[in-house]
Parts: sequence; C-alpha cells; structure tokens
Amino acid sequence: MTNSKGEGTTVPSSQHRGRPSFEELTSAWPRRRLGPMWSEQEEAFEVIAKHGSCTLEVPTGMGKTAIGYTTLKALGNRGEGPLFYIVPTKTLVGQVAEMFPDVTPAYGRNEFDCLYYDEPYKADEVPCLLLQDCVHRVDQETGRTAGRGAERCPYYHAKYQAKRDPSRIVVCSMSFYLFTQLFSKEFENPAGLVIDEVQQMPDVVRNALSFDITDYQLQRAINLLSTTAADEAAGLEIFLDTMLRIIRLKPSKVPVMLEDVELQELLLVLRDIDRDGLRRKIAEGIRSGDIDVVKEREVLTKVERLVYDLYRYVRAFEFSLSNETQRPLNYTYAVWDKEPAEGKKVHNKLTVKSYYVAPVIKKLLSANLTVSLGATIGDPNVFGYESGIDPRRTPMFTFDSSFPVGNTRIYVPSDSFSLAEKEVKNRGKATMVRRMVRSAKTFNQKGERVLCLVVSDTERQRFIRMATEDDVNFITYGDGVTAREAADRFRAGEGKVLLGTDAQYGQGVDLPDGICRVIFYLRPGYPRPDDPQTQFEEKRFRSQKWAIWQWRLIMKAMQVRGRNIRGPEDRGVTIFFDSRFRRFLFGGMPKWLQPSYRGDLTLQECIEDALKVLK
Repeated sequence: MTNSKGEGTTVPSSQHRGRPSFEELTSAWPRRRLGPMWSEQEEAFEVIAKHGSCTLEVPTGMGKTAIGYTTLKALGNRGEGPLFYIVPTKTLVGQVAEMFPDVTPAYGRNEFDCLYYDEPYKADEVPCLLLQDCVHRVDQETGRTAGRGAERCPYYHAKYQAKRDPSRIVVCSMSFYLFTQLFSKEFENPAGLVIDEVQQMPDVVRNALSFDITDYQLQRAINLLSTTAADEAAGLEIFLDTMLRIIRLKPSKVPVMLEDVELQELLLVLRDIDRDGLRRKIAEGIRSGDIDVVKEREVLTKVERLVYDLYRYVRAFEFSLSNETQRPLNYTYAVWDKEPAEGKKVHNKLTVKSYYVAPVIKKLLSANLTVSLGATIGDPNVFGYESGIDPRRTPMFTFDSSFPVGNTRIYVPSDSFSLAEKEVKNRGKATMVRRMVRSAKTFNQKGERVLCLVVSDTERQRFIRMATEDDVNFITYGDGVTAREAADRFRAGEGKVLLGTDAQYGQGVDLPDGICRVIFYLRPGYPRPDDPQTQFEEKRFRSQKWAIWQWRLIMKAMQVRGRNIRGPEDRGVTIFFDSRFRRFLFGGMPKWLQPSYRGDLTLQECIEDALKVLK
C-alpha cells in the first residue's frame, strides 16, 4: 500500500472528465456546516485530483463521509450526470442524509406504504408490478400518476425525485444501487460514485444476490396458476418434483452442495418453462377477475417474485457449473427435514449462493469517477480479488490516524491458548469463556462496562449460564428482545456487559464517549470444513483460500476493535482471548496502530495495564 503524504498535483478540470481539480474539491467543502478542513482531508483531495478513481483507507475520525460528499458535490457543480453515495445499510443512509440535508436518500420498497390496498401494507408486501390498474403509479419520465389527480405512490415518487436533478447526490444502500444498476436500469450510468465502507461490499452483494427455493413457495405458486396458466404450472410442478427427488438423496438437516449433474438436471427443466408466457397469463387473470388481487395478495406477491426469480435460477445454476475456461461463481446446497417441526411451512429447500461477486462489482463501477472509502481494507491484492477493484488500475492510499495511539490497547494474553477444534476439547472452550466472564466482572468492579463477543450461539448460551452463576449484570438478545433493542438499552445505560455474537455486534454498533471502553473477543471465526461455503472456497480459490480467510479474519478483528474508539478523545481497549490471533493480528493491522499491540502480558497483567490506559 502507498501512503499519501501530500504529494498531490492540481489537474485542470477541463483536461479530465470525471476528475475534479484540487480547487474544485476544496471550493465544494461545506465550511458552514463542518468548519475548516483538516490537513488529512486536504491530502485526500490532492490524491483524488491527481489520480481520479482511487481507494482510500481512511481511519475512523478522519471524516471520510465528508470527503465522499465533497467529492460528489464538486462533480455536481459540473452537471455531468447522476451522483451516488452508497453505504452498506439503510441505517447509514439515514445517517448520511442527517449529516448533509441537501442529499436525496433513496430506499427500497419495504420503507414505503402501498396505496393500492385498503390495508396498511408495505410496497414489498404487494405484487406491485402485476397491478397494472394501479392509479397511483408515477410515470418516471413525467412524474404524473396513472390516474388523473390520484395520490402519488410514495415509492415511485421518491425514485422520480431522485432522478430529476442530476446535480443532486443520491444516497442509497449497496443493495439498492445493485438492483437499480444491474436489473431495473432506472438510473443512467453515474458521473460520480462514492462507496463508503467498501470492504463490506462483497458480502453485501453476495447476500443481495443469494436466495432460497422452497417447496412451500413453489407449491403455492402451482396452486394459484393451475387454472390461469396450466402449462406453466405443470412445468413448475416438474421442477418441484425434480428438486424434491434430488434433495431427498442428501442426508437430513445437513447442508450438502449439489453435484454438477444435479444442477444440469434442474436447468433442463427450468429452460422449458415459458417465463414470459407465465407473466402474461397472470396479468390476464388479474384483469379478467379470475385472480382476486385482494384475497390472493400474499401468494401473488410470492408469484411475482417467482416469475422474476425464474430468470435468476437459470443464471445462478449456469454460474454454479465449471467448464474449461471458468471456475464456478456460485454454489447451491440442499437442506431437508426428515421430521419437520409442527407448523413449519418449509420442509425442503435449495439455497443458491451467489458467491464470487467480483465480476458483478466491476459492472457496478461504471462511473466516470469512483472513490472507494474504508476504515480498514487490509491487503490490497486480496481486497482486489474479493471486490474486483484491482489495485493495479485503481490505486490505493492509506492514511495514518490522527487519534492518539496511546489511548488504546490491543491485547493477546501470553497465557491464552488455541480454541481450534483439533487442539482443544470442549472443556477448553468452557475454560476460556469462564475467563471472559470473570475478567468482565473485574472490569465492572472498577467501573468499566464491557462488550463481550463470541462466535456461535452455543458460546453465547454458555456465557449466559456462567455470568448468571457469577452474578454478572449482563444484557443480551433473545426471549423477545432483538439484538438492536439490547444494544440500544445498553447504550442507554442498562447492564454492565453487552453480550452477543460477532455477527450481531462485530460491526454497526458504535459505543463512543465512554459508553463501553472494554471489548472482549473470544476467538477468530475460521471456516468450518463441513460448511458448503468452505467446500466451495476450496474448489473456487484453491491455493488462494488461506490468504482470503486470513484477510476476512483481520477485517473482522479490526471492526471489532474499533467499536469504542470513534473520536480523538475516546479511550478503549480490546482483549483477544484465543492465542490464534497471534498468527495474523499484529501483521494485519495498520502500521500506525501497531504500537498499541501487547502480546507479552498475562491476562491479569493485561487487565492491570488496561486500567492504567483507561484512567
């Protein structure tokens, strides 16, 4: 990685479409709202002016949101086309919109009420595209409703507003941007694109493009279509029968990857289904009254998605197959219950994982200028392999933190041991969890609150039992309490320990201003050999798999460590309990953070040192 140290060169804007000059960038800085620029922000603008599209590893507290906003604002002054600021979650969409009120937030259907039905449904709970008689639909060219004088559909009106002014910055989630750019094509190719927390983009895209095919979903569609689209319903029934036969050849309740020959068999059936004919017959059934849109709302919504998904099924299965020139991009696994729980609707399912998404992300990066931002990006080559953002073509720059490194510590106790399954019995894990519980109690007695992170829910339940025995005042989710509610209650002052898995609290939970100055992390989440994802990665990445796995572990560890250090005055420490963290933690962290590392102290010495740092 290259360190940016203010060697930027001013480039006249007239010479480079999509590359703003340093003067354009600094002139666009929102001084009234944010005050004067910091020197680190000026350095970032020098890099953008000199190199254009680039990736910036910007530590917490450097104001990366302001850097991204200002970059797009400078491009907006040129009026060259749409501008997008994309973030991992819709929560962050709201945060950016609150910080900069002149941007236009854009959300998916689930954030808007549907006006077609009398009942209070969200737009994603109705078969919107099949309701051709909806008077509330907003024409995306004119802004007029389908019915004269009708109230505008809030979802379509919001999209129309977002597209009206090319100089306005549209803030949206990564998944929203993915679908609008790749599938609906509702927006022109952007002139400027800023990707915030870019290291999360591969996982977000994977999740957005992955889906389940269930027996319940297919059977409900077949039942609805049997009278209005008999031929297509028969095709779906053949697909369902084929799917069930393949699934039942696998062990019960154990996720198992499908073989190429099984995928080929499913593909042959899918290709025979007339997907366009199916869509037409559903629309005709609605118009004729054969399908009651009120009574059948729920199943019609599922069918609408199924019609769309049939195209995805074919593509996904094709990309799951190997050939002479290409390794697989996706994988599919089967799960079924031999004795399903009472009332359970889904008994058999295929899960399609759109996994190697670098080619998809490349297609999304069509802007004249793309600036990617992240607090921790790590090895640029592994990041490039995962994301498709090639560091050889899109240069990467790392900035040092201005936060006092003496305000934080990162510990791996010298008397810790490995929790690898091959190296320790189940009792060893119990011992380490007990250490976490008692260490948390020690910090609590000194007035410090603790975030305790484990990897599995089994470990979480073990912590709950031990913490209850030791009279530790903790809060966690479950029994009707969501993970978000538990975190909110902890931030409000309830409990002395917040407990959860790294999947729930490893990112997205900020604990600044002394809310929680101590973080415990039990063990790194190495991939399980019996997991279909691991099996696919063995097949797909081959010798590169260990570099990728280690990169992910480093990203997770750095995200965990940063939960309580959000400003220059914050103090916080993180204790990594498993000795395996020694293998990658120090070498994987940014150089500016390495002085905070302590690996030669016992757990008791770590606690004593931490209390001195936190004074």
